Amino acid sequence: MSSVLLIFPKSDQPIFASSKGKGVLTRPLGFFPPLGILYIGSSLMDAGFEVEAVDFNSTLYNNENLKRLLSGKDAVGITTDSFNINNVNILINNIRKVNPEIKIITGGPDVTLHQRAIEGSDLSIAGETEKTAPEIFETLINNGNFKKLYGSIYRNHKSNRTIFGKEPYCESDLDSIKFPARELLRTEEKSKGYNFLGEKNKTKIATMIATRGCPFHCRFCAHNAVTFKRFRRRSVENCLDEIEKINGEGYTILGIVDDNFLSIVNKELVTGILKGIIDRRYKLITLVQGRVDSARDSGLYKLMRRAGVIAVVYGMESMNQDVLNFYRKGTTVELNRKAAYLTYKYGIFSMADFIIGTPFEDEKIIKKMIKDVYSMRLDAATFWTLEYTYGAPLWDEAKERGLIDGRTHTVPAGSEHNLSPLTSTELDNLSYKSFRGFYSRPIYWLRLLQKILRFDKRTLYLLLRLIQRVINIYFQRKKT
Repeated sequence: MSSVLLIFPKSDQPIFASSKGKGVLTRPLGFFPPLGILYIGSSLMDAGFEVEAVDFNSTLYNNENLKRLLSGKDAVGITTDSFNINNVNILINNIRKVNPEIKIITGGPDVTLHQRAIEGSDLSIAGETEKTAPEIFETLINNGNFKKLYGSIYRNHKSNRTIFGKEPYCESDLDSIKFPARELLRTEEKSKGYNFLGEKNKTKIATMIATRGCPFHCRFCAHNAVTFKRFRRRSVENCLDEIEKINGEGYTILGIVDDNFLSIVNKELVTGILKGIIDRRYKLITLVQGRVDSARDSGLYKLMRRAGVIAVVYGMESMNQDVLNFYRKGTTVELNRKAAYLTYKYGIFSMADFIIGTPFEDEKIIKKMIKDVYSMRLDAATFWTLEYTYGAPLWDEAKERGLIDGRTHTVPAGSEHNLSPLTSTELDNLSYKSFRGFYSRPIYWLRLLQKILRFDKRTLYLLLRLIQRVINIYFQRKKT
């Protein structure tokens, strides 16, 4: 029986400003267990592989731990994303020092977006691998023919030429994918970092997705490029079957982590899932992400409250309609306000992300936008500097105009590239000041106090933990 180790490396995600800003506060991306390695682990175990998984955002990363995890393994699978590629390179080097002969495969969003052979790995794979993982690892371990594999990318060591195999695989029937093997990351040791909502909840948090891809075309987003511009939904029944399993395994907190789960285009799916949770009397505390176009149907919010949804994360992006139009967001300032109001009305915690730095936003326009954000009944907010990311329409447009170097995959907005009237540093400082100002208002705390009095004790505890973490982030930056 072949033995495989699946690794999600440490990913230093920025809290505000841009990922390229100097001195920008980051923290490990360890809020929830990552789904990718759990899906792949499930597929491999079903095929007879012995599988271990680790998320180094939750588990301490050091040479001793790495050596123990690699012991007896035939191959290692490493997930790459836009926030961890530097850590991936370090990890591969360290693995080679511990075991020079072990087989290493890299895959994930970053390889799919920037299709290339990752230095130091034997094989890189682009695309979705839940169904193809057993063949990929078997071929890797037994020195088979990589060229026959879907999405394979590797180097010919004699010619040093990069070779591509079959086209990357994209699953059309999401219901046919086996549920993630969540038990791989549920031990006390491996779930240490999932304590964002309290130490006692670290082994009680499960995540799931109901869709893949995106039906929208925001100019700043590379999500469609990663998912081959194909939007797919699971059936209501399949989602409820997974929630049944989650509930039966003793999880009490559920994160539905699709970027656009709560959207008017998913109304039938969302309604079906929420009604199913209510009818089956699950007592899960649920957090979701979504678009403000969901505010076109206030009934969804009433249903969320009944189904145990305690928090919604929105990508509002701006309170300036010209900016929303520039992004081709397909939403309005009024929908932003309505979504914030409905989450307040139904006692649901609301968090929204905002972006500054379009080519026409000067300091006056940005400060007016921030003031409008402060006027809404939001419970949390983050402020980001616009980034031009490879795979996003804005990146392509800027490259065509000669404003950015095509070899640079992430470029923060700023006057340095003629992408903003302000420098990237000025934009990052405005991002932080906006973040700080949001939580410094007495009216914010008064409104929050009014709202939390409407929650039961357990939900209140979780929300207070969430606010505590946000404030800790604020004071941590203040000291730096």
